[in-house]
Amino acid sequence: VFRIGGSEERPARNIRLANLTLSVTGTPLRAGGFGAGAFDGAVQAWQTEGCGVEGLTIRNVGGQGIKAERSKGFSVTECEVRDTGACGIMARSDGAVVENNVVHQIGVTYPSAIAVWGGGTGNRIVHNTIFNTPYSALCSGGDDHLIEGNLIHHAMQELKDGAGIYITFCKRITLRGNFIRDIAEVGGYGSSAYYLDEQAEDCLVEGNLSLRVPRPSHNHMAKNNTLRNNVFVCEGDATLTFPKSEGFTFERNVIVAPGKITFSNPGAITQGANNLVYTAAIEGEPLGVVPGDPLLTGLEEGKVGFGEGSPAPGLGIEPIDVSRAGYAGGNLELTQGNALVEF
Repeated sequence: VFRIGGSEERPARNIRLANLTLSVTGTPLRAGGFGAGAFDGAVQAWQTEGCGVEGLTIRNVGGQGIKAERSKGFSVTECEVRDTGACGIMARSDGAVVENNVVHQIGVTYPSAIAVWGGGTGNRIVHNTIFNTPYSALCSGGDDHLIEGNLIHHAMQELKDGAGIYITFCKRITLRGNFIRDIAEVGGYGSSAYYLDEQAEDCLVEGNLSLRVPRPSHNHMAKNNTLRNNVFVCEGDATLTFPKSEGFTFERNVIVAPGKITFSNPGAITQGANNLVYTAAIEGEPLGVVPGDPLLTGLEEGKVGFGEGSPAPGLGIEPIDVSRAGYAGGNLELTQGNALVEF
């Protein structure tokens, strides 16, 4: 519907779209590739500087909702993107900001679609609410991004080998203060809350909550990453996996599962300390595991604390407050059928 573009020598600059509703676009009948990324967006931007969109409602489109590539400083704020054939928001650019959006019911035609897809360098993907996705809710490659304060639930409803937040081919990405819940086990290569895949290096996963996701942390062919002060709570068994990974720091995390907790390739954790684990059995115990009941409070609302007598504070584990994760409110008029809290 809208195309904003220039060239490397003369990029389009300082163009903004605001307060529009866009719908009814089509796509060619061909394969979409990984993440169904091959298709155009209802808003398409390339070779831009300082451009962005705000307050858009995009629904019932055949391809992507918003797609920005080879751009600098592109921003997507206070938009609702729903019922797309492919991805919701793609911002594979430098210095992009994807903030305070609601993205749901994407990938209707192409189930490999990703709700929010980042790339490039130095992006901020913060305070978005994402739910009801067939594959990964949030995905990013590239370096030096901040992924913070996002609320994600009911992702991975059709495909496998993905996550609520999936990062790969990246360095120095920070995942902080995110709340991921209710991602069901799908068998095969599975689904996870936080997934650091191939060539993820020097990344930080800190202060995040995973609730009712049987594999809260999956790390594959990744190295020198840190998982610190996260809370992972499962209803049955829990699995944390580190295949072909190395040099991980795993400290001051809380893991609760009434069944069994399994650590796959625990030798990938070379520095481990003060991880509070409450379970009936542990398989593949890594460094730094301390058994005990953390006496968690405030899980459902995301304001996680510790009851009187909990050993967590003595281990240096801090409470985490992700109760304000997701869409922070504003002028966006959400369309009917959008339940921000949906169980």
